[in-house]
Amino acid sequence: MPLCEADGCLNQGNLRCSGCKYAFYCSEKCQKAEWRIHKKGCAMNKILREMQEKAEEEEARKPLKRPPNNHCTGCNHKFQDDEDWEEDRDECPDCGYIACESCVSDTSNGSCYCQNSNFGVPYCVMSPRWYHMSSAPRGRVYRGDRHPPAEYEDPDVYEDKPRKCGNCSKIVLCLKKEFL
Repeated sequence: MPLCEADGCLNQGNLRCSGCKYAFYCSEKCQKAEWRIHKKGCAMNKILREMQEKAEEEEARKPLKRPPNNHCTGCNHKFQDDEDWEEDRDECPDCGYIACESCVSDTSNGSCYCQNSNFGVPYCVMSPRWYHMSSAPRGRVYRGDRHPPAEYEDPDVYEDKPRKCGNCSKIVLCLKKEFL
C-alpha cells in the first residue's frame, strides 16, 4: 500500500484520488489539505490515464499476428510449394502456430503459444502439486489425474465412469493410470 501524498504524512494511503487514480491519501482531511497542490497535475494525469486505457483497449481488440503459414513455427523450416505439407503439419486453430511432422514429435517444439491448450486441446487447469512441494508438503498432494477431451483420444484410454479429478475437482472421464 502506498504512503499518503500529503506533505509530512507517513501513514498508509488507502483512499485513492477519484480523478487521476494515481494519488493516495490516508484520510479526507489529508486529501483536502493537499488538493491545492494536487489539482494542478490531477487533470493532466486523468487525461493521460484515459489515453493509456484507450490504447490498451484498442490493442486488446486487435487480432494477434499469426505466424506465416508456409514456415514451421517450431524450427522455421520453410515448406516447399511442391511439397504435400498440408497433411504433415499441425496447426493450432487459436494462435496459428504451425508445426511440421518433426516438431510435433519433438516435445520441445511441439507446443503452441496458447496458455490453456496445446493445438486446441485444453489442459487440466491445475498444475501438478508435486512440482511445487517442498520437503515439508503444504496442501494436497498431486493426484496424477489428467483428462484431455475425449474426442481427441482413443476411448479405451479413459476410465469407465466419470469421477472427480484429483487436481481441479471437475467430474470428468480421467485417463487410466497406465496411460498417464
